[in-house]
Amino acid sequence: MSSPPSSSGPSRRDPSPRTSSLSPVSRRARQVVDALVYANAVAAAVFAVGLAIGLLAGGGLVTAKYVMFFVGLLTFGFAT
Repeated sequence: MSSPPSSSGPSRRDPSPRTSSLSPVSRRARQVVDALVYANAVAAAVFAVGLAIGLLAGGGLVTAKYVMFFVGLLTFGFAT
C-alpha cells in the first residue's frame, strides 16, 4: 500500500493585493444596490418593531408610523 504524498504545509499564494476585475461603474452600481437593500432592511425591521409595539399597546399602524418617525429623527440627529 502506498502512502499519500507528504505535504509541507498549506500552500501559500502570492501575497500581493488582488486587483478587482470590476469596472468603476459596475462597482458603484453594486454599492448603490447594497445601500438600497440595507436601507430597506432597516426600515422593515423598524416597522416590524413599531408594529409589534403598536399591536401590544393598542395603537396599530399609527404607532408603527410614529416609531418610524422618531427612529428616523434620532438617526439623523446621531448622524450630524
